[in-house]
Amino acid sequence: MAQRVYNFHASDATRESILLRAGICGPTGSGKTKTGLILGTRMVERLGLGPLYVIDSENKSSLRYAYSPRSKQGYRFKHVPMPEDDYGPQAYVAAMDYCESQGAGVILIDSLSHAWNGINGVLEQVDQVTERSRSKNAFSEGWKTMTPVHNRLIQRILGASAHVIFTTRAKTDWVIQENEKPGTRNWVLTN
Repeated sequence: MAQRVYNFHASDATRESILLRAGICGPTGSGKTKTGLILGTRMVERLGLGPLYVIDSENKSSLRYAYSPRSKQGYRFKHVPMPEDDYGPQAYVAAMDYCESQGAGVILIDSLSHAWNGINGVLEQVDQVTERSRSKNAFSEGWKTMTPVHNRLIQRILGASAHVIFTTRAKTDWVIQENEKPGTRNWVLTN
C-alpha cells in the first residue's frame, strides 16, 4: 500500500466570526424551549442577525411562546415544524438547509433528542437495518450503517452558517433511598 503524502500550507491567521453552538439539556418542563427562545431572540436583537428560526419536533410546543399582537408579549420567530412521521437525521439536515436558505441568523432545534430516539430516529433505523440484514447483528449491520448518518447530522450542526442552539431531553428517574432515621425514606431525582 502506497504511503499517503500530505502537503500543508501556512497562512497568516485572522480572526473569523465565531458562531455559537449551544445545547440546553433538561427534563420535560424544565424550560429548555423558553430558554432557547430568550437566548436566540437576544442574539438576533443585539447582534443584528437575520431572523430566529425554530425547528420544532415537540408537537408545536414552541408556539406557546410566540408573539401575540393582542397581549404584545412573546417571542418573534419563524416556525418550522418537523414532519410528524420522520425525525430522522436526514429530516433535521433538510430542515437546517431550509432555515439557512431563508436567511436564518439563529436556528433553535427543539428538540434534537428526537433525531436519536423519535420516529425514524437513529435508534429506530438501527433496528430496521438490523432486521433487514442477513446476520441480524446490530453492531455489524445497524450501527455500521447509522453511525455515519448520525455523524453527518452532528457535522451539519457544527458547520452551519447560522448560530445553532439545540435542546435535548434528560431522562429522569426517581430512586427511593433509606434515610439515616430508621423507617424513613428520601426520594432522590437522578438524571
